[in-house]
Amino acid sequence: MNLFVGNLDKETTEDELSELFSEYGEVRSAKIIRDIYSGDPRGFGFVEFSNKADAINAINEMNGKEFKGQELKVNEAFDKRANDRKGGRKGGKGGSRKGGTGRRYWLPVCLAIWSTQFSHLIYTTFHHSYQEF
Repeated sequence: MNLFVGNLDKETTEDELSELFSEYGEVRSAKIIRDIYSGDPRGFGFVEFSNKADAINAINEMNGKEFKGQELKVNEAFDKRANDRKGGRKGGKGGSRKGGTGRRYWLPVCLAIWSTQFSHLIYTTFHHSYQEF
């Protein structure tokens, strides 16, 4: 079982994190998340336990506990990919940041002329309107 550990001090190392949680059971791994560009710690990490009961005990004991002057936030971590929902920043319908209500502004104004057997259509992506000529 994987635990999220938030509000970590920036100086905390992965070894310290592993050692801190090892008193509650066997820790498979401890990972501190770092900024992609600067490499600085972002103040949170993950601890993986081999036993679910030990992980639940660690949540109950460590959530709210002070470590290096910071009050830790500890809860069960969820797979980000499993929680993807339509809408929000990733899109769903249209990729709007407000939850995806349509594809209104997903492309700049552009015109494409389509020929069909029966009529010529101009499609304007900005206005989402079809005009026959």
